[in-house]
Amino acid sequence: MKVFFKILLCLFVYLLFGLALVAMTGGPGKLFFVWNVFLAFLPLLFARHLRFNLMNSNKSKVVLGLWFALWLLFYPNAPYMVTDLIYFGGTRYITAEGYTTSLSAWVHLVYLAGGVLFAAVLGLFSLYDIHAFFKSFMSRAAAFAALALCCLLSGFGIYIGRMLRFNSWDILRPFRLLAGIKEDLSAFSLMFSLLFALLIFGGYVVFYTLLESARRHSENPGG
Repeated sequence: MKVFFKILLCLFVYLLFGLALVAMTGGPGKLFFVWNVFLAFLPLLFARHLRFNLMNSNKSKVVLGLWFALWLLFYPNAPYMVTDLIYFGGTRYITAEGYTTSLSAWVHLVYLAGGVLFAAVLGLFSLYDIHAFFKSFMSRAAAFAALALCCLLSGFGIYIGRMLRFNSWDILRPFRLLAGIKEDLSAFSLMFSLLFALLIFGGYVVFYTLLESARRHSENPGG
């Protein structure tokens, strides 16, 4: 619980950052980034609950499956924030005289980049917990394959969110969601999904390698 409290505290600080940006610019700014970061936090909550609470008890496979489905439904919200980088174009950082000296512009940059970084870290730890869950009942190779499939589905989830403007809650309107997907399915949608799936999986491989290396070093510092 201490971990989640610290994350929520960071989210609150990020909210204050956003409010400061609003005060500096005199407009609403992009406070929806705070909501996006909160949505990126939910998959970690579900994954951690699945790994440390449900996995260590005698819960049925149905219960485990439901929690995993909940994680998979909300997980794309974490890497989705990478697509928010498109909002960098809203502020001019390079002028005829050189780089802008507008402080609000640089606050805007740090605010947006901070949200993307925050969401990315939450997503990576979420994947790490799900990977551990897979490894509890699969071989190492099968666990990585299952994780790769999750990344592929998440890449498509990002496409649905960014390009079709659906969100996780639209699962409650499945016919409308499926009709929208069917109508828009194309080579571009598939390549877009694959591109972001590779970004997620590649990023996780680097994250996993570094984390496991640090863990082995802590267990055997003289090795």
